[in-house]
Amino acid sequence: MLNRRVIAAGVSLIGGAVSLILASAHTKKELIELRRDRISEVTGWKERNMNKINSGIETFRATPDAVLIDVREKQDYDEGHISGAVHADLRTIQFLHYGLDTPLFLYCYRGSRSHMAAGILREAGFTNVTDIGGIDWYTGELVTE
Repeated sequence: MLNRRVIAAGVSLIGGAVSLILASAHTKKELIELRRDRISEVTGWKERNMNKINSGIETFRATPDAVLIDVREKQDYDEGHISGAVHADLRTIQFLHYGLDTPLFLYCYRGSRSHMAAGILREAGFTNVTDIGGIDWYTGELVTE
């Protein structure tokens, strides 16, 4: 009777171990697929950001009377910015001296600050504001002045 219980327990443990091994193999395969999907997602995200800033600069250059505004910290702007950009502090950006319908193109380092600045400007009454993202993905030359 005891031997049957030991054998039954052993069979049960072996079955459980086999189930874990199969589940682990399945999970490993899923993890590999998830990782592949994540890499693809990140690559797509980078490409979208590169397209956003670079096409935004092209649009800025093709837009009459447009203003390109770098909303990073002044030190970052001084270390290198996109040609033609002016610096505007995020804390005082709503007091820009441009007309409310002036085409404004904003960028920062990764896109968060320019997104916030665009919202601030819109709340202040500016009607032609475009957030073009982050200089981190800009493929052109930077200038210092």
